[in-house]
Amino acid sequence: MLASVISVGSLSERLKSAFGTLGSNVFVLYGKDRVLAHTLMATGYPGLTVETPLPPVAGFGDSILAAMWNSDSIRPLRIDLDPPLRGHVARIDDVDHVFVYRKIEAYTAVPIYAGAHFRSEVVAGELERLRDSIIVGLAAVAASILLAVFIGRRLARPVTRLSAAARLIGQMNLDDIRDLPPSRVRELDQQSSAFNAMNGALKWFQAYVPRALVRQLLTAGDLTGLESDRRNVTVMFTDIAGYSTVSEGKSASEIAGLLNRHFSILTEEIEAQGGTVDKFIGDSVMAFWGAPEKQKDRAAHACRAALAIRSRIAADNERRADAGEPPVRVRIGIQSGEATAGNIGSRSRLNYTVIGDTVNIAQRLEQLGKEVSPDDEVAIVVGAATAADAGAEFAFEPVGDMAVKGRAAPVEVHRLLGTQD
Repeated sequence: MLASVISVGSLSERLKSAFGTLGSNVFVLYGKDRVLAHTLMATGYPGLTVETPLPPVAGFGDSILAAMWNSDSIRPLRIDLDPPLRGHVARIDDVDHVFVYRKIEAYTAVPIYAGAHFRSEVVAGELERLRDSIIVGLAAVAASILLAVFIGRRLARPVTRLSAAARLIGQMNLDDIRDLPPSRVRELDQQSSAFNAMNGALKWFQAYVPRALVRQLLTAGDLTGLESDRRNVTVMFTDIAGYSTVSEGKSASEIAGLLNRHFSILTEEIEAQGGTVDKFIGDSVMAFWGAPEKQKDRAAHACRAALAIRSRIAADNERRADAGEPPVRVRIGIQSGEATAGNIGSRSRLNYTVIGDTVNIAQRLEQLGKEVSPDDEVAIVVGAATAADAGAEFAFEPVGDMAVKGRAAPVEVHRLLGTQD
């Protein structure tokens, strides 16, 4: 919004200079009973107070203006005026005075009358001068309005872009946000630069911290909602079987490229099923469902992610075979149950993760893949709780009770074959 403020005195002074030879005959009335601007008010007018900021027309220092609305002496003007101009003649002290004015109703609660008065003998010349001046004034007002609209739109456009980008940040759709363009307005340019820097920092932050955790941090605003508690979760561990063989003879950059591509496949499918990628451990991935956001059908989501990973690995191995590279074989272990979820670490460095027996068993199940499915391209081994919670959508093959390292009692093991379709 563009606003302009002018004092009554300044407005009165400008009337005199704007209308030249009309001089003190120019006036602006607020309604019919108050004077808003007059050359007599350019340097102040006596008797004005906070309660009565405008002098009344009756008794005003301009006796001709004071008698403007005297109905006993008013008669129509014989000259036709182009609308919106109006006029009438009033006989005052045996002299005819012509009043020419315009009624303005669009901006205030009561109408404003802007015009001039003069003796009837100078009507012809002065009326032409007044009309030309009014036309120029109206043209200036119109130009000011158009300029204000233009400037307002130019100023509103970057604010609108910022608002839309801020909504995307609130939804964690950082990939859809484009950098805000610079602006010639210093404040808006500083705003755009600060927002672009913040967006870049959030993208890096999201790359190092699980997206679900970032979303909850933005929603909660602090770490209170991430305090440690017991949760029902489903945990997944993955590992590249024979990693030393796959990476043999490769340079450091080639190994990084191999792992980055592999981790991208796993991350995309895990996050597509609402999972949280907790950490990368060498060539292994740890992920979980059910924290920090509570989720239903956690086991089913984890099994769908595992099957999607199997399909993606198979397609990637076809590409690797065409390039003359050895295939990548993967083991996946999944276990469901209670675990402690929360911030683990020191004051200067925290990691939101899940710990407990469920996590340990998921890792041991992944390692059992080399015994349960030694020849599978992607071996998916799950615990009994996961097989039971996943539902009838999936086909499992019972393997039996197997001993796992670090646990005295054996664990009931199943192979995930696929879906029932």
